[in-house]
Amino acid sequence: MAALAAINLFHRARAASGRVQLAWLATAGITTGCGIWATHFIAMLAYEPGIPVAYNVGLTALSLLAAAAVTSIGFAVSLAMPGLWAALVGGVVVGAGVGAMHYTGMWALEVPGRVAWDLPLVMSSVGLGMVFGAAALASAVRSDEIRTTLVAALLLTLAIVSHHFTAMGAVEILPDPTRVIDAFSLSPTALALAIANAAVAVLGMSLAGAFADRRLRQKDAQLTTALNNMAQGLLMFDPQKRLILYNSRYVDMYGLSPHVVKHGCTIKDLLRHHKEVGTLSEDVEQYCATLDAAIAEGKTTSTMESTANGRTIHTVSRPMADGGWVTTHEDVTDRISAQRERDRNRDLLNLIVENVPVTIFVKKASDRRFILVNRACENEWGLSRSEILGRTASDIFPPGAADEINDGDERLLKYSAPLYLDEHAIEMPRKGVRFVTSKRFVVRSTDYANQYLVGVVEDVTERKLSEERLRQAQKMETIGNLTGGLAHDFNNLLTVVIGNLDSLQELTKDKPDQKRLVELVLEASLRGAELTRQLLAFSRRQPLQPKITDLDDLIGKTARLLTQVLG
Repeated sequence: MAALAAINLFHRARAASGRVQLAWLATAGITTGCGIWATHFIAMLAYEPGIPVAYNVGLTALSLLAAAAVTSIGFAVSLAMPGLWAALVGGVVVGAGVGAMHYTGMWALEVPGRVAWDLPLVMSSVGLGMVFGAAALASAVRSDEIRTTLVAALLLTLAIVSHHFTAMGAVEILPDPTRVIDAFSLSPTALALAIANAAVAVLGMSLAGAFADRRLRQKDAQLTTALNNMAQGLLMFDPQKRLILYNSRYVDMYGLSPHVVKHGCTIKDLLRHHKEVGTLSEDVEQYCATLDAAIAEGKTTSTMESTANGRTIHTVSRPMADGGWVTTHEDVTDRISAQRERDRNRDLLNLIVENVPVTIFVKKASDRRFILVNRACENEWGLSRSEILGRTASDIFPPGAADEINDGDERLLKYSAPLYLDEHAIEMPRKGVRFVTSKRFVVRSTDYANQYLVGVVEDVTERKLSEERLRQAQKMETIGNLTGGLAHDFNNLLTVVIGNLDSLQELTKDKPDQKRLVELVLEASLRGAELTRQLLAFSRRQPLQPKITDLDDLIGKTARLLTQVLG
């Protein structure tokens, strides 16, 4: 019972730290000491040397203190350093505590005789206690599972009883009537009462350990449930770099073996296993050196690692006050992917906004200052981005245009409905009066407060000029069609007139006065025919062909025509 209680208490000490750990170590040492002491003196009650026996009070008490103190030291040594060697050394010290108790207890034996010892058996008894003690703590530090706990308790029991019975075989009492028993010595009856008290103490500490173990197991179950439901992998290490806490998320995240990831394994054990499964690219020793330096300085470390299946893990190690540290492992693959997608979308949106051929601007609703403009805005306003951002419309536009813009902003914020302005003229900062259409709207925050004013403005000046040219062309086309029709009719009439005049010219060639009149009419008709051909060329949009003109002849003919008209 004492051995089982001691191993349980030792496990509690391993899971604790600081003063709580020292308290558990002391309790484990006292429990073990009482168990060793009670085992020894119960056996001594059965010992019958054939002469009266008694026990020195001081040495008997000293044997109990020695057992408790030395075994406590042994338990502490096994926790002082990580690894199996510390457990073996601590177990040897526990075995030495068994020997210290036994031989101090035998020193307390008072008989009318002398005690002689067989040295080889004495050495054997001490060796057996140390060997089984080392084996007991080596088993205890492996894990706190029931099987290993029972094995460790059994080995500790063997350390006690093998030492005791081997040591009792080494003792020989030689009668000596000159030696007397001290009056203040413990009688076997008194010793039995003392043993009973020690047994009660062991039972009490066993019950206390059992209750504590039950509560701790409940807390452990709650903590384990909480840890295993975390989205992050979690590890906690003690100052000796041993794993004292972890969750299943960590094991699953990296695809690690539960035979390696267990309480008591060291950071190097874990890193070597990471190296084996391909989730650690850095050298193990270099990784440990960097981590040790950061923990010693109280700094938090942060690294990114990639797993064999392409996942990205963000690892953060934070030091604790006692020299240990906590490490969290978060799978950030999806977050990084989403962030990259957001960045791509943002870059695409910025590219589109920057290259769209209409003005886009954004202003803060609170102070109406421009916070975003695109390239088209710079071109159409004739200002650089640095001349626009952080300023208001009143700082940029001429007074009349600025007042018009500010009035529109007021209406927009007041009624919260999109504001559309059809084609209208506005004076730009450096591009003069331009014709534009605009649409402005409000962007609200999550609490429905006005946050931004967004404007989309299209310069339609060139389109307006093109439309005007189109209207003018259509007008001229109508005139051309009308002119062409009239010219065609006139041409038909003139053809008849000219044909008849040619005939008259033949008839009047012997009559000079009449001939001159016919020639004048013919010249006028030919001139009209020429004008008609020009009108037809205009209506058909035919290119005009240059030709040589005799100005004297043209002026002479024109003068004769005018003379007849003007008299």
